[in-house]
Amino acid sequence: MRQAHFSIRLLGGFEVLRNGRRLAGLGRGKIGALLAYLAAESAQTHTRQGLAGLLWPERDENHARQSLRQALTALRDALEDEEGPGALLTVSRETVAFKRGSHDIDIAAFDIIEPAGCAEASPRSWAVCRNCHLVAAGQYRGPFLAGLSLPDAPEFESWLELKREGFERRASQMFGHLAACHEQSGEYELALRYARAQLRVEPWHEEAHRQVIRVLALGGSRNAALAHYRRMRSVLAEELGVEPEEASRALYESIRAGRGKAAGAASGAAGGHSSPWDARVCTAAPRGRAGERRSLTVLSAELRCPPTVDPEEMYERSKRFAEIGGELMRRHGGAVCPGGSLDLTVYFGYPESCDQAALQAVRAGLALCEALEGLRPRVRIHTGVVFLPPRQRGPCLPDFEVVGPTPRLARSLHAASPEVDVALSEATFAAVRGAVHCRPLPEHRFADSSQGSPLYEVMRPAGRADQGLPGER
Repeated sequence: MRQAHFSIRLLGGFEVLRNGRRLAGLGRGKIGALLAYLAAESAQTHTRQGLAGLLWPERDENHARQSLRQALTALRDALEDEEGPGALLTVSRETVAFKRGSHDIDIAAFDIIEPAGCAEASPRSWAVCRNCHLVAAGQYRGPFLAGLSLPDAPEFESWLELKREGFERRASQMFGHLAACHEQSGEYELALRYARAQLRVEPWHEEAHRQVIRVLALGGSRNAALAHYRRMRSVLAEELGVEPEEASRALYESIRAGRGKAAGAASGAAGGHSSPWDARVCTAAPRGRAGERRSLTVLSAELRCPPTVDPEEMYERSKRFAEIGGELMRRHGGAVCPGGSLDLTVYFGYPESCDQAALQAVRAGLALCEALEGLRPRVRIHTGVVFLPPRQRGPCLPDFEVVGPTPRLARSLHAASPEVDVALSEATFAAVRGAVHCRPLPEHRFADSSQGSPLYEVMRPAGRADQGLPGER
């Protein structure tokens, strides 16, 4: 039987989903707090003594360890699936650890972003905003472990407070980064959405307020911009007891005097954006940098086309494949290349390099097959070296300028084992070994090569230390 897939949500409240369904009874109390702590601190292995003292500090050591044993038993029972208990945890006589990489944790999306906006000469391009920041933005549902509190565990409460503050700060920076990029590209509606999202996290953030005012004015909503300034002034007075900064007052006066667009551009430049302000250009795009060799993972997905399918039905299938497939790829950090309606080519580790590009691609392929199970897409993934030519300042969109055979080789894998849903080249398998379970397939001979290359079928993500699984070497 297929192992259950778990998703852990720590932002906006604590939830555990097994195969997409929420598990009841884990949201509050020390059993849920234990699992949430282990998931959030999954980089570490924890001693039983430390966990007992963290969650049951009012009890002596023996009773605290007994409470921990009972909580672990309850957790293992709650998380039981067809393959047995402990699907998320590794438990020994002295230690407890969360199984990293085996299941989805929402906060993992924040590990691949940095608080860098579209400032002059920034190496982070608009494509990275979409491929990294948008993934994290989609995961942020609210404060870290909202609603969870353990008043009788002060050390846990201190940890919880620090985590909440850290994720609120990172979420605010993330939304501000997205708002700035959309403003620079002239997408005022999206810029307004993310600036307001930043204010929901930090209602007193004056630069975010200025951005809302500026974008409203640039979009032609002069009265709304003036009204927002008045609301900002009230918020600052109530929250901080201060008046707006000089930059905010100058922006307000310029808009009131009918110089809204000029004021918006000037304020954008003063806030760290490029000047002169060109909505068609993202200054984060690297300018004139030397070419670079890089390892890139390419996912090629095809929609199976039975010869008996009616053309109109095929059209509907291809439309669903393109819409759902493209969105899924972007959510998993992929840069989707323009292409036909029956196939997708997606780059992982582009335009910015990423150590987890191969694993991101495999997870994206599995998610695509699950989401479009009725359409039975076929996914092939290959990792290889490409050359990225020097790029000039240009539009805030991926330019897909890669040189090398890697994309072509990924597409050529469709000729091998056509009945298999997700298959990896040997290079990709080497990059993800241990994180996914695979079985070997017959060798595939790439075009222009006299030697065969091993292929591997992806069975599922690694959820436990299975023994004797085929394809694990």
